[in-house]
Amino acid sequence: MNVASCPKRILVLGGYGSFGSRLCRLLTSHTEHKIFVAGRHEDKARSHCKAFGGTPLKLDNQTLSGDLLKALKIDILVDASGPFSCETPDPYGIVKACLASNTHYIDLSDDPEFTRSISHFNSDARDKGLLVSSGASTVPAISGAIADELTRSLAQVEFIESTILPGNRAPRGLSLIQSVLHQTGRPFSIWVDGGEKPILGWSDQKRQKIQVSSTRNLKPRWSALIGGPDTVVFPDRYGAENVSVRAGLELSIMHLGLHLLSILPRMRLLKTLRPLARLLRATANLLKPFGSDEGGMRVDVGGRTKEGALNQSSWLLHAGSGEGPYIPALSAFILCEKIAHNEFRAGAGPCVDAISAKEIATALALLDTGTRTETRENTCLFEQALGTEWSLLPREIRDAHAAIRRRAFNGEARVERGTSLFAPLICALFRFPPTASKTPVKVVFRRVGGREIWQRSFGSSHFHSVLKVAKEGTGLIQERFGLFTFQIPLEVLGQELRFPVARGWILGVPIPKFLLPKSQAREFVDAKGRFYFEIELSLPLIGRIVRYEGWLTPMARNNPRAG
Repeated sequence: MNVASCPKRILVLGGYGSFGSRLCRLLTSHTEHKIFVAGRHEDKARSHCKAFGGTPLKLDNQTLSGDLLKALKIDILVDASGPFSCETPDPYGIVKACLASNTHYIDLSDDPEFTRSISHFNSDARDKGLLVSSGASTVPAISGAIADELTRSLAQVEFIESTILPGNRAPRGLSLIQSVLHQTGRPFSIWVDGGEKPILGWSDQKRQKIQVSSTRNLKPRWSALIGGPDTVVFPDRYGAENVSVRAGLELSIMHLGLHLLSILPRMRLLKTLRPLARLLRATANLLKPFGSDEGGMRVDVGGRTKEGALNQSSWLLHAGSGEGPYIPALSAFILCEKIAHNEFRAGAGPCVDAISAKEIATALALLDTGTRTETRENTCLFEQALGTEWSLLPREIRDAHAAIRRRAFNGEARVERGTSLFAPLICALFRFPPTASKTPVKVVFRRVGGREIWQRSFGSSHFHSVLKVAKEGTGLIQERFGLFTFQIPLEVLGQELRFPVARGWILGVPIPKFLLPKSQAREFVDAKGRFYFEIELSLPLIGRIVRYEGWLTPMARNNPRAG
């Protein structure tokens, strides 16, 4: 990073904390700014300054004011202390003090609503020529800068997922622990299928790894869903269908133990786990000798290009021994330098377009880190099955089956059940919808490994099936409904795709042909240019079981940044 052309007076609130102290070290080591290390405990501030430089200052959220900032001639205030929450009496008191004293404001907030709502000060900040930026941390600042790069070639963004995996020996500030515990087991919203979906904090466990090179890699670690500004900022910015943030603890006993503790707020035995913060920090400190001090981050993006290809990209970051806690401080460090060089855009908002991936790479070079970006083209299930015939189908049909992880469609349908004595029983067995002249429809395609799960909702009725390719290039797929599995040879006839049933099994036992269901199923594009389906299932001797037809349109929005 170049030496600033105009040194500034920078006050870091929480400057001796886990992330604030790293920011202060970066600033004192690589710039000529005058750094004030501020916090409630003057002895801790003095201790930090004695070791790393800077000027100690006893200060907290209550004593800070615009007059004080003016008296100290502060150019930039960085709030690394928190807590960042709209539930506090005056959540933006520091922002108002900065605006009153013509001081640039930056914070490391990880609270979605706090970060999003700071845009309310945009007009005042722009008029005063000030930068007011919230979330200048791992998310959404770094994740957003990387997402900018990874989505550049996409016309539609299916998903953006950011994952943070710190090492077990990384320092654990009390406010960070309280923030995680406050949402563990409690409902919050992520962005799914183009809308907010409630989910429990620290749920949806999965293993993830980060491999940057042969010498820089993290073995698979658990991660879980947490709240983050990405989920409220990225949907509009990228037109993303699905946005999530994940985090994990290196030691399985700690990660899964926290998942177990989430039962308490889930069962309303505790309102929140936050009161356990000091106890759990003490417990974690006992386990500190185990694990490592290496951490990582990944940003995964998937979607469709203008040409219709399915692309998935991943940005992987490995932080060497002890370097992980510097990563959340990098964005604020970059912004301080941009202000010093007068290379910023005045205004207030989430930190999603204030720094670039190139600037992040330059800052990462100051640390023991490594990164890698990988992009691969995906092939959807039906394309694998049909081979070259896939390209003969209309774009609307190909788009409906083009899921990398998850795609959702909604529309309208008409349903007719059979009138025979057994038809209602069979419909109940497979959970087929009741007769309706018009009912809303939602269909979700979820890709899990080499399978696709089709979740169909007709009004309040829901049923699903699991599909996989029987043999690539032959058109053969298998669809499983509970105990029943059917082999379907896909047929491309003109501009239509058809699904006849060829064979069937129940619990692996072949179904005799004379008992095999008959399927008259086709997909095509209707006169209004919509994806249209017609499905009729019948059985020998019984006749029609169910018939449903209707249209679907994707719930996705175009990427506003594409092109």
